[in-house]
Amino acid sequence: MVTRVSRKQDVGGLRYLRMWEVMAKTGLARRTIEDMVQAGAFPAPFKLTPGTPERKDKLGRSHNTTPIGFDADAVEAWMKKRQRKPLGAQFDEMEREAQANKNG
Repeated sequence: MVTRVSRKQDVGGLRYLRMWEVMAKTGLARRTIEDMVQAGAFPAPFKLTPGTPERKDKLGRSHNTTPIGFDADAVEAWMKKRQRKPLGAQFDEMEREAQANKNG
């Protein structure tokens, strides 16, 4: 098993984390993070490069190969905001945020 060393990258003064670092830091699965970003309940990632065309693996599945990063400060603020609340309140708030983002 290869252990990746977490390193906060710095791009023009903005510290960013890659997806695997966000997963390790929050304990959330990739799909959960993607769903929460879609619902507006988690800081959105940004593209680190202009993009590359989708590629297909040996099984014919499409993969987007554009690397993304998350603002490290935004992820840390999201975590601190969750730490101060009981678990039930966290889920209620995430649901309210998702509804507000869908409606507005």
